[in-house]
Amino acid sequence: MHAVATPAVSLTILVPRTLLPTEGDELVLTSQEQRVGNSTDLFNVFQELAATRAATFVMHHDDVSYDGDLDDDSTLQLLTISPEPESHLPLIEARPAMSHFDWAGVIREVGHAMLNEHFLGTPDELARVFSEAVREVSSIAAAGFKGEAVPLITVKLEEGAAKISFLGIWLADGPSIEEVRRSVPGASWQESTGLGQSSCLLLDAAEVEGRGLKEAVLSAALLAMVFGSATSAQAADPITKPTNSRLASFFGGDSRPGDVLPVKSQKLVQDAPRVYKEVMARQHSDLRIVIVIGQQRAYMLKDGAIAFETPISSGRGARMTKRGTFTITEKVRSGKMSTIYKCPLPGWMRIGEMPIGMHEGELPGYPASHGCVRMPIESAHFIFDNAPKGTTVQIVDNWAPPAAAGHQVIASN
Repeated sequence: MHAVATPAVSLTILVPRTLLPTEGDELVLTSQEQRVGNSTDLFNVFQELAATRAATFVMHHDDVSYDGDLDDDSTLQLLTISPEPESHLPLIEARPAMSHFDWAGVIREVGHAMLNEHFLGTPDELARVFSEAVREVSSIAAAGFKGEAVPLITVKLEEGAAKISFLGIWLADGPSIEEVRRSVPGASWQESTGLGQSSCLLLDAAEVEGRGLKEAVLSAALLAMVFGSATSAQAADPITKPTNSRLASFFGGDSRPGDVLPVKSQKLVQDAPRVYKEVMARQHSDLRIVIVIGQQRAYMLKDGAIAFETPISSGRGARMTKRGTFTITEKVRSGKMSTIYKCPLPGWMRIGEMPIGMHEGELPGYPASHGCVRMPIESAHFIFDNAPKGTTVQIVDNWAPPAAAGHQVIASN
């Protein structure tokens, strides 16, 4: 009787390129010295490779921040991990195939969920909302690749916050899903705080809907695999909001004083516009608009003090809004039309001699325009009414705003 060959086990994962070592790096992993024989062993290797390099989202009930670069982290590369035929030690190989991960779509969906009147903002709910949004985008990113798209994330739940890292997308086959489901017990988000480095959760649609994980139902589509914290040292770190990224904060969280300018024209996912009436009433010798791309926010300053601020959406990709110091050269309150996109541009204020300006437009919470600076119509009219032609407009990457009644602070590039 002939022996039946056992199919070789392997993992195929779309991984953010930023998690992979560079060509000249010497990859040294503890798990590389251990023989691997099943998918769980291979996941241990992958987690050691990826988790310590991954950037982290810090989610609070009204704000999301990130300590990485979403542009860099949006490029995925195919990675395979399998046992070396003779030694059975893990063999890690990067393949040339690539894909794109739409982080803008994830942030948009998370923002919409946070605005829902039934959103509680608990750490477990934050984690579920994030994983659900990542699942939808992962399905698109994995289109054309063989296997079911299963996001791989790490989660640490703390009081008032969820700390989450995206490790990649597992292109799972049926046998591997069954094997991993058998080896990992079902659990809930609340129980995930006790996860260790080599443990994980398998989440299906029922978990996302809040009804708990259905154990041993192998036919249920996986939503995500959620690993525990990478190391105990990392688990002990307190939650902090990263500040070194140019897209560090997506949903404002600004608690400065000032009167909110009501916005009824659209549903905002960013902090609302604010008017500082005491500053607005002052006489001034210098009036300028400062547009801060990293914050997706614009400020009107009188002698260096904030008189008004508003959320914006600037140019994206190749249409990135140009940085520099300009003036408002043209104002058209209504009737201005885009000659290319055939859409109205209410509250039009041309910036310099460029074909871009400040005007009313939809704000998804991230850069989305073709170069112009969008803002709610209420904000566009406020600036239009208070900033004459010739007003200085500075467009900068980052800037630390002064207090509304603070000393003179002029922005610089």
